[in-house]
Amino acid sequence: MKEKQSKKRIASVPLVFIGSLFIGACMGGWMARTNPDGADTSWLFLAAEFLFLAVSAYLQIILHEAGHLAAGLLSGYRFVSFRIGNSMVQREGERLHYRRLHLPGTGGQCLMDPPMQGEILPFRLYNLGGILMNLLTAAAAIVGAVFVRNPYGHAFLQMFALMGILFALSNGIPMKTALISNDGYNVYALGRDAAALRAFRLQMHIHALQAQGIRPKDMPAAWFAFPDEAGLANAMTAAIGVFAEGRAMDQHDFETAKTYIAALLDAPGTHGLYKNLLTLDRIYIDLLEQGDAADVSALEDKKMRAFCRQMRFFPSVIRTQYAAAVLHAHDDAAAQKLLLQFEKSLRSYPSSADAALERELVALAAQRSDS
Repeated sequence: MKEKQSKKRIASVPLVFIGSLFIGACMGGWMARTNPDGADTSWLFLAAEFLFLAVSAYLQIILHEAGHLAAGLLSGYRFVSFRIGNSMVQREGERLHYRRLHLPGTGGQCLMDPPMQGEILPFRLYNLGGILMNLLTAAAAIVGAVFVRNPYGHAFLQMFALMGILFALSNGIPMKTALISNDGYNVYALGRDAAALRAFRLQMHIHALQAQGIRPKDMPAAWFAFPDEAGLANAMTAAIGVFAEGRAMDQHDFETAKTYIAALLDAPGTHGLYKNLLTLDRIYIDLLEQGDAADVSALEDKKMRAFCRQMRFFPSVIRTQYAAAVLHAHDDAAAQKLLLQFEKSLRSYPSSADAALERELVALAAQRSDS
């Protein structure tokens, strides 16, 4: 089963690459044929085109997430947060707050709280909203380029259309990478599995409650039922297992958390992002239980070190590094530096529920080091 899923994931990547090359070639031909007569071909114009490409990519990320937002509102979802890059606007109560979050593999994200009533969840429009927005704005740019004869304005519209089509393609062709699934894959997976659709609804709702400061341990236990073997093979239902592990950590039930971690790390449906975070949770628990004798070699793994650098402001990453510093390396200087980094990360972290848990876990590591 793992081998088949791996082949599907690997096969989708060249499909997107080949499709992007084809679209790029078509757009290049269109650009060459539609450039205004006497178009500027200087180095300044070439530099401007590269700038237009970068600006267009950034704008299309914003429009993609705005598409999810508009589609979600039309489908009865409630706004939770809107993130571009590391910057996030989040609803907390009835007010909006600025937060910061970095997730590898994502240029942005729009999270919404789905309607919890009714058997049928409208998921297609919400998931496809970003793709539709990219396509609509690309089409508008193509039409506009027909009428704009200024070479710079014409070039910008061309680049904007190109990026819109490429974004729609890369998000629309179903693809599951090592870290995350794209919109097309989510629609494909949710449309085939009622259990996955229920899991999707629960995940979105739990995220919304956490943004309001409600901790998993205070939510209904039934929401966190650990998936069976079949459920662990599906990315959506396996994610509920990750949430269940997080709830066990929130309850300081580390034995249950270890059991869940072992199953999830071996599960084909668990995303790479989750697997890395689960590995760090396992190391943290081992440090609490074994201290100096704990095996922390995974922290020195090349891929894990790269992941930790990417997620260096993620509280659970810093928490485990702090535990390793005080319980294994006994490096007070490194521990103090990590504490400062930890506190800085929490100032603008979007989940006050997670922040409360991470403070408890850091304090627990400090207590164990003193005993």
